[in-house]
Amino acid sequence: MIFADLFFVYLFLPICLICYFITKDIKARNAALIVFSLVFYAWGEPVWVAGIIIASFVEYINGLVASQFRGKAVSKVAVCWSVVFNIGLIALFKYTDSMAEAVNSWFGYTVMTSRNALPIGLSFYVLRAVSYTVDCALGKTQAEKNYFRFLLFTSMFPQVMAGPAVRYAEIGEELHSRRTTVKDFSEGMSRIILGLAKKAIVANSLHSAVISLFGTKSGDYSGIYTLSALGTWYGALLVALWYYYDFSGYSDIAIGLGRIFGFHFRENFRYPFAAKSVTSFWERTACSVNAFFRRYIQHSGIFGKFCTSFGLFAAAVCMGIWHGLSLNFIVLGIYLGVLMLAEAFIGREKLKKIPSAVSHIYTKVFVIIGFGMFYFEESKALKAFFGALFAKNSFADSLTGEIFLKYIWLVIAACVMALPVLPRIRKNAAKAPSSEYFIRVCSTACNVALLLLSTIILAGGREAFIYFSF
Repeated sequence: MIFADLFFVYLFLPICLICYFITKDIKARNAALIVFSLVFYAWGEPVWVAGIIIASFVEYINGLVASQFRGKAVSKVAVCWSVVFNIGLIALFKYTDSMAEAVNSWFGYTVMTSRNALPIGLSFYVLRAVSYTVDCALGKTQAEKNYFRFLLFTSMFPQVMAGPAVRYAEIGEELHSRRTTVKDFSEGMSRIILGLAKKAIVANSLHSAVISLFGTKSGDYSGIYTLSALGTWYGALLVALWYYYDFSGYSDIAIGLGRIFGFHFRENFRYPFAAKSVTSFWERTACSVNAFFRRYIQHSGIFGKFCTSFGLFAAAVCMGIWHGLSLNFIVLGIYLGVLMLAEAFIGREKLKKIPSAVSHIYTKVFVIIGFGMFYFEESKALKAFFGALFAKNSFADSLTGEIFLKYIWLVIAACVMALPVLPRIRKNAAKAPSSEYFIRVCSTACNVALLLLSTIILAGGREAFIYFSF
């Protein structure tokens, strides 16, 4: 089951809300959320429900041991076991086939793959699980003594599939006690509608444009081998916008759902396209995931006095590998790591002295190249992408012109809305006398229009979110 599905929007969610709010008892509400979360997770892959229950129990025990024996060898063993166990899960279900496919792609071999079905949301579960046990060992949080509350933390359907990668320390108190106000419900619903609109109206259309230019993985990325330089740069820009609206749309829905149920998840995107450095862009994008790698790798202390610089590089490389072992993810991690390492050596103060226009252009150029790399999971296609960037095929072509004209207004709107334009308009409008009522009316009208339009589009078919594959 996915959020951008009319069944979820108009049947599953309403039933869940009714069952949740018919009682004010926190234990009953937690139980309702657990049941609906397991049903949500089992909808497409029922076999993995037992897996998430067992994995959660293992991590629950790890947390108890790490917390009770904090500072002792037993606690360190629990942390090591947590890391080994969770990396083992990823290795078994994700990296085994990735390694075989990488060998086949890089060296032209025909190593057989196991075709293990990847449990949905496994990579995000691992981040939650490892961070929990490490925090218990470091004293940053107290271990959860009730297994069912911990199961709710690991399996809660708003964030089980693709994040945000919420830490237990951030919502631990709300697992024990929380309330939903009228404001929480209203703002949560608005956030859900915004996320649906991002996915259905913008992201899916941008994805269609990307496919028209680059082709698909199943089709061996056929378009990139003849595409012009202009088409390649434009396609990479479309990938960047598609990624942003798809993943931020999912995050908006997850945050909105959490808000309705009384949870306050951290923001996952903070207008990254307004950034004026690659490091800033990275910090503003998928904030919960990036925060994990910065907290537990960059600032782990293992790099000593070089923590800030080389730790940042290591965090970027690890995040690339976390996405997968395809050559593009590894190269992307190294690419971002080198750029951020260079910015760290230059220093933030010197970077601030660079003219704003130059900073924006420099950042967007390198970021667009990075997103282009993100798309091509085959080494042959990735090599063709780099060649096409610099006009190996041609400088311009007719297909690019057609796609550009077809999607021009969508791309312009997507570029504008990716910047903090609406918050500024809302802030300025709020200064006017008696503006509160006008803002509420406009917000309600926009929500209704976006929901209707999203419903019409989703009625014609659905498309999974990008990060479901991770």
